[in-house]
Amino acid sequence: TLFRQDLLKEAVAEQARLAQQRQQQQQGDDSKSSSSLLGPGLRELLKRPGKSSSSPSRDTKQTTAGGADGPPGELPALQQLHPGEPEKAIRALLQHQQQKQKRMAGGFSAAAGRSPQTQQQQLQPPTRAVSSGGSRTSSNPSSINSLLDFDMSGCHAVLHVAKSLGQLESFRQYYLEQRRLQLSADLQPPGNFLEAYQAYLAQVTGSFVIESYVQRVTDGLVGGAEGTLLWEGAARSLKTTLAAAFDGLDAAPLLLMVKDFVVLVCLALERAGYQVASVTEVLLGTRGRYHDLLAAHLQQQLAGVVDADVLDEVEIRNEAQHMALVQEYGLPWQLEGAAVTNRRLWVSESGLPPLPYTAPFTSSVPQVLGLVRRFVSDSLAYLRGLLSAGELLPAVLQHRDRMLSKVVNDVLSAKARSIGSNEEMMREAMRCAANAWALSYAMDGLDDWTIHQARPGTETAAQVPSGPAAATKAARVRQRKHMVTPAADSSDVQATFKALQDASERDVLWCLTARIDQLLDTVRRGDWLPPEPLAGSQSSWVDALLSTLQESFDAGFKLLPRSSVAKLMSQALQAAAAAITRLLGPEGVRNYNLYAIEKLAFNIATIERFASRWNVGSLAVELVEPKQLCALLLSGKLDDILVPEVHKQRYPALHDLLTVATALDKYKEVPQQAKKWPDWPTKKAVGAVAKQLRAQLAAETAAATNTKSPAF
Repeated sequence: TLFRQDLLKEAVAEQARLAQQRQQQQQGDDSKSSSSLLGPGLRELLKRPGKSSSSPSRDTKQTTAGGADGPPGELPALQQLHPGEPEKAIRALLQHQQQKQKRMAGGFSAAAGRSPQTQQQQLQPPTRAVSSGGSRTSSNPSSINSLLDFDMSGCHAVLHVAKSLGQLESFRQYYLEQRRLQLSADLQPPGNFLEAYQAYLAQVTGSFVIESYVQRVTDGLVGGAEGTLLWEGAARSLKTTLAAAFDGLDAAPLLLMVKDFVVLVCLALERAGYQVASVTEVLLGTRGRYHDLLAAHLQQQLAGVVDADVLDEVEIRNEAQHMALVQEYGLPWQLEGAAVTNRRLWVSESGLPPLPYTAPFTSSVPQVLGLVRRFVSDSLAYLRGLLSAGELLPAVLQHRDRMLSKVVNDVLSAKARSIGSNEEMMREAMRCAANAWALSYAMDGLDDWTIHQARPGTETAAQVPSGPAAATKAARVRQRKHMVTPAADSSDVQATFKALQDASERDVLWCLTARIDQLLDTVRRGDWLPPEPLAGSQSSWVDALLSTLQESFDAGFKLLPRSSVAKLMSQALQAAAAAITRLLGPEGVRNYNLYAIEKLAFNIATIERFASRWNVGSLAVELVEPKQLCALLLSGKLDDILVPEVHKQRYPALHDLLTVATALDKYKEVPQQAKKWPDWPTKKAVGAVAKQLRAQLAAETAAATNTKSPAF
């Protein structure tokens, strides 16, 4: 658009100057030689072929040099040019041109008086994708006339004279040589490409647009082969210049700005009949660099948003807030499997939940999704004009999913690692896990929005609602996405968010396990050789353990999806059971007697009752190993562990024979055991069982080694 406006302005000024010059020449001496008249005219035409003027408004009739009426662009008949008398012919031709220039000057004055909006509408290029290749289009003068309409009567006049003098071939060679020289000068890359790229590209493009017009409307001046060779050489030089220029740009907006102008240039050249595949290849090759720069800038923005998030809860108080933060981005308004207590669950037809409520994510999640949408919009802005409608959506989904898996994942992972070791660490880790879950949930809504942006005509839901019908709506979104782009799949991105969620949940478990180990470490230093039976009440460490578990489980129900809470509770009780079992292992207590084991069995039963109160699977089964170990020690029949059938039936959880043997080694008899508790095993009997267990373990190890050994 810019180079065509420049051409129009220059054409008006040029015609005014030529009109004034013609008037001066008409008043002067007309008796000049043919060589002095022909030489400047040819040089003027060949020197500025890209600066030809637009055709002005003409009168319906004009008078030719011989006095006859004819069309505005028609030359005088050959008989009126005085064959055999060159000087008279040239004078007649000049007189014809002078009369025509007067009328043209008036026409350009009228054209210059038109409003800029009218001129802009006439110069507006077509909005369509640039073709990636193909042969030169067939001759269609109307396509060029609609782009630029030039007065070619001067060129026709010179050709007419050259034909009359028999110098057409010499003139053709001279013309082509001058065009090559002009193109060589025009194709020199500017020193500062970013400041001068529009003028540079406009000059090159304008030259070829006009050259195409000259080739179409003149007879024999430039052949198709010569025009193709000129463009192919220029295209190679232009491709090299553009590739180097794009490599030097270090910001995504700059690449987008230059790309848009190059697309406009390609549209003009393609409409003029030139093959622009080599130029569009440069643009297609910049997609990766553009998206890398775009992702790098997005990462800085995401880091600022996520770092500023203090991981506090977000209270949704009214419908406007719900629509802006939850419904707009397809986010969930409650946790997966969350139970609504003290009020009946009610969701309106529009998906509006009961207000107010606490969102299951922190303030950074809607902002992250907003930045991701901006990335998608910027990606579409660059890809439009380069790709067809069928290629656009898969390409933008690919770049978006790659960015989500790398950039968003890295930023959220860094936030999870930055959580300090304090009392709030476990709750903050839970909120990080909930944020990752919410982002994974919102992927269906993001897919729906992306499809609508890439293909506005595609039938789409406004947003994925967060009410009970969300699963059905999300399924329709996934089905529609698969229909419009079968190769695209968000499962990889959702798997990335799931891995991020699992990592945060492991941090929660690590924090909880550390507290449990700290509590049971004080138990290891307690008295494990009491002289008499202990009171039948739970120990103080059990109270502390149950309080920690209660607090953690309550926080989990508030901050985590139901499936994550169940896994956390199960793993927490597994950690508690493993810590209790370690009390009797190599790193546990030095010695113990059965009074201490009775107390330990009572404490385990208390923890088991606590686990059974939660309506989450069979949590009590996680305590089976320390429970069966205590049952074995108190049974008085330690030999049962040596019988495989009995072992499998009564003590299936005691699969680690080394742990059992180590626990038996630490056994001590209570005072006056033979008198008070004759059924309890003696130290000697317990030692014999431990010895047989080690022998059995050694045999099993040897058998397993022989089975794995290769046969010779």
